[in-house]
Order: sequence, then structure tokens, then C-alpha cells
Amino acid sequence: MAFVKIKDTNIYYLESNKEADETILMLHGMFSNMAVFYLNIAPKLAEKYHIVLYDFKGHGMSDVAASGYDLRSMTEEMLELIEKLHLKKVHITGYSFGGLIALYTLIHYPDIIGKAAIIEAPNPDTEEHRTVQTYSRDLLLQKTMDSSSSTQLKPSNRKLNKLNAQIEFLLNKSTLQDDMRLFLNFFEEIPGSHISNETLLLYGNQSDCVDSGYFLHQSIKDSQLFIGEGDHNIPVQNSQWITDKLVDFFF
Repeated sequence: MAFVKIKDTNIYYLESNKEADETILMLHGMFSNMAVFYLNIAPKLAEKYHIVLYDFKGHGMSDVAASGYDLRSMTEEMLELIEKLHLKKVHITGYSFGGLIALYTLIHYPDIIGKAAIIEAPNPDTEEHRTVQTYSRDLLLQKTMDSSSSTQLKPSNRKLNKLNAQIEFLLNKSTLQDDMRLFLNFFEEIPGSHISNETLLLYGNQSDCVDSGYFLHQSIKDSQLFIGEGDHNIPVQNSQWITDKLVDFFF
């Protein structure tokens, strides 16, 4: 296991093909972990690229943290990870909340990023994805079970218990809910940001976020949008399609 201390929090990370000339940094979603990429998607990309995966604080194998879940803080911690791993310009792939971090980085730190692949990044200011202020532990666990049903991956009792504890902490003992309110209007920044990085947008045709994909495609000049079969869980439901699109984009 490999850990790096980022702002006094131990962050779990994995690397593949460190000898490659270029790096792809892969960011998972909120209440998820690096496993969304680890099994099926990352190994194919590692045939050519140095791959870096990590669990956000409060997620997966990383330590919990009481604060700093807003987009700026999460991006700054990602940049510190890049620095501590001695990476230079990197390509980035972000799923869901990880996609928002990728977008924030493209707006505020474009010179650090080469290409960017955004998968199912939601508009934070929508009925479905407004903020976790309306979520409860039971609702999030139900969403996990719904996800496992749609992806045919049933989590073990041990994983559910760990997820239960993480959700309990994030919702009731951290500043997560207040932090997420800080970027409800984040999508308003994008049309005027003049993102110039080559950008790939991947969304599911049954996803509640698909309108966000169309909005981003209109707002980002050098972007490609593809709609695949699946819902918000498309990286697991349809990992081969996601992998093929990422290979076409990065290779």
C-alpha cells in the first residue's frame, strides 16, 4: 500500500507503468473510490501511460478529514499530490465529482493539464444533484444498492459497513454539506472561462446528468461529446465503451 500525506491527511494512491513518458491522473466520484477505474479501465490505459489513481480523503483507503470538501480545496490537494509525486503536466480523467474537480482545474490551472476526459460530471445546481444537504445515510446507502443492481456488482457486508461509517462521518461530522453549497453555481463559470484544453465528454443516455454533457459541449470549444448506453454508473455498467473512448482520445 502507498500513502502520501496531503494537508495532514494520509491519501491512498496507486501507480501503474511508472516508466511511461506521460501520466493520466484518474479521479473518482463522491462516495466512491478508485475501484471505479481500477479493474477494467486503468489497466488498458496503463499499456501506454503512467496511471495514477487515488482515493479522496474520507473515501476508500484514505483517512477521513473534517473539512475541505469544496472544489477549490479538493483541487489544491490534487495539485499537491501531483507535486509530491514529482509529476509535471498530466492528462486527467474525472468521473462525477471527480469530473467537477477536473473542470475546476481546467479553469484555474490550465497549464498543468494536457488533455481532459470528463465522465458524467453533474451540474451541482440541479434538482437531482443540488447538494448532499438533502441526502441521508439511508438514501446514500440505497443509491449504492441501486448502483450495485444496475452494475451487477453487489458489495460485501464488510464494504457496506465501511461505506456506512464513511457516509455517517461525511454527513454528520465533517463540513461536506456546507462545502458543497459553495459551488452550486459552478457551471455558471464555465461558458466564460474559455477552456482551451482538448476535452472529451462521456455521458450515459439514461443518466440524469446528460443535459450537463450537452451544456459542457456547447461551452467548451475543443470538446467532443459521446453518449453511450447506461446511466450515471456507466463507467462500471459499460466499462468497455468508456475504455474504448478513452483509448481513442488519449492514444
